[in-house]
Amino acid sequence: MTVKVGSLQATKKYVVSDVIGMDTDTLLYLPNWKSKSDIPKEYTGNCYAGGYALEVKNGRITWSKNMKTNKITRPGSKKSTVKTKKLKGSYYKIISKSKRTVQYVKPVKKNIISVTIPSSIKLNGKRYKVTGIAANAFKNCKKLKKVTIGINVNSIGKRAFYGCSKLQTIKVKTSKLTGSRVGKQAFKGLNKKAVIKVPKKQLKAYKRLFRVKGVGKKVTIKK
Repeated sequence: MTVKVGSLQATKKYVVSDVIGMDTDTLLYLPNWKSKSDIPKEYTGNCYAGGYALEVKNGRITWSKNMKTNKITRPGSKKSTVKTKKLKGSYYKIISKSKRTVQYVKPVKKNIISVTIPSSIKLNGKRYKVTGIAANAFKNCKKLKKVTIGINVNSIGKRAFYGCSKLQTIKVKTSKLTGSRVGKQAFKGLNKKAVIKVPKKQLKAYKRLFRVKGVGKKVTIKK
């Protein structure tokens, strides 16, 4: 018997329970992504990606089987081995090669004074959109005074700018931020005289969002 899922093919030598503990009918309807990096962060369940049968929890692979070699791995709680890329004083992490998106991880040096999260960067000759800022990216960067957040950023991790006590100027170009995409205390501990400039159409929503995420009452938020 042969089971096909997209470009993948499993003959009877693959015992269904060995693959992922499901019956053949269920296997036929598993999601199938081109590569592991394409699996959505929020996805939980079983799937296929890049020639592997996988068990995934919140976008993290917890069980993997190579469909060609039959080798099984269980990453468990091991730390991610995704490498960061260093570019112009900052570290970036590739989120999706197929979609060409990256996350801003952190600056190379903590004593950075000014930083711009660009709309995109070029890696290995290819253009990638910068769509996120990692958790703790600028945490306790005590000398940071000015930040520009690019137009493609749609997520900011928890405590990304926590404790940046000298940060007085923040220019937000993106209109893609929402409550669920900005982490807790992302902006807690900014300078009390800070001014945050946001897109005109997002002023009302961003005022509420930024306050909830740690911006003090004395900080000015304007268009």
